[in-house]
Amino acid sequence: MNRLYLWILPTLILWSISAQSQLTLDGQFRTRAELRDGYRELASDINYPTPLVSQRSRVILNFADSSFDFRFSAQDARVWGQNWNAMASNAVHLYEAWAAYKPNANLTLRLGRQELRYDDQRILAARDYSITGVTYDAALLMYSNKELGVNFHWGTMINNLGETNFLSLYNTPLSFKYMSFLWYDMKLSDNLRINALNLFDLTQNPGNVHTMYGRNTLGVNGIFTLTDNFGGRVGGYYQMGNAWVANGGFGEAHRKIRAYSYNATLWLNASDRLKLSATADVYSGNDWSDNSDYYTAFNRIMCAGHAHMGFMDYFTSADLREVRWAGINDFYIRADYKHNQKLNFQATVHYLALDKPYLLGFDPAGFIEVDRPLGTELDMVVNYRIAPSFTIQGAFMVMLPTETLERVKLSGGESEFSYFSYISFLFTPKFFMWENK
Repeated sequence: MNRLYLWILPTLILWSISAQSQLTLDGQFRTRAELRDGYRELASDINYPTPLVSQRSRVILNFADSSFDFRFSAQDARVWGQNWNAMASNAVHLYEAWAAYKPNANLTLRLGRQELRYDDQRILAARDYSITGVTYDAALLMYSNKELGVNFHWGTMINNLGETNFLSLYNTPLSFKYMSFLWYDMKLSDNLRINALNLFDLTQNPGNVHTMYGRNTLGVNGIFTLTDNFGGRVGGYYQMGNAWVANGGFGEAHRKIRAYSYNATLWLNASDRLKLSATADVYSGNDWSDNSDYYTAFNRIMCAGHAHMGFMDYFTSADLREVRWAGINDFYIRADYKHNQKLNFQATVHYLALDKPYLLGFDPAGFIEVDRPLGTELDMVVNYRIAPSFTIQGAFMVMLPTETLERVKLSGGESEFSYFSYISFLFTPKFFMWENK
């Protein structure tokens, strides 16, 4: 890896001398100290709070000219003490490596390992909150016309666990063997923008890798402003087709898919400093009391786990297996207060409930009927920007669970108070920039 970077850097510098181009070398260093007593799993009488520190160190090399873009970024991501010494196994790994060709001002073809971030990242996301982040091996064709206010993207992924001579099973958390998506975005007016996503993926039958099932996810979002101080967004997705899905205590199976998700947000600028918003976020679940052929649990495919349904990260998996595929409804209100250019606060209250009141069980009926409410979560975050390249973030989150959430999470005690707090230090230095105009 080190030899690769020693070769790439001088090569791009020499190229930039003879063309109108730009070369930059940036860094990202994020250290986050946490205190966990109920993060992801409910607190209990038999467990004790734990402190831990995670760190991500990333170096990002960008080159751009009139026809090409290149990005190489490497990172080291770890929990302090995970590698207790400077051992040979402490290898830096590649986070991004892509090349892009721009035949004209509107069209770009990008190939390689890259982030995929679309809309509010409910379906396609980079998961930046995690220690490592997430990138994907993909081909992406992008068309953009600023005069028309139109953007159009086509992307595709072909997944294998390594070099193979014949078709093989791809059994990772990403789950799908092949995927392709179309994304369209258009500005209709100064007050309205719409976008649409159509994503098609193929999953395999583990017992017969030649048998594949096609699932289609189609969605539309509208973002609007009614006045300078009032606006919102409305979006929805419908999932159909077939997939090889986790079927809980019954194992896995091929099922016909009929699932949906929708969200709606209204926001109000109460003052120059205070913004208020209210959101409803619904993901359909499977009704285990229904013997229908249709599987109705929505799969969020490549979603942002931390960005939605609370910062305690109880419900981060794409298929929401944390609630045994029963689906989730999240209703929350949020306040953002900007004290000045450096200091801002955010507070959010979530009310979480199951979409379907049935949990997969092992009794003769095959399911257990429960109350739908899961709990109330309070998230508080403060950001302080000390310098353009240095920001401190502090957060404190509390989950007040119901008996249903305790049952879902198999808590070992009375989990009346679960909390999570952290302080994060983010450095984003610019080491080097070269421009040849």
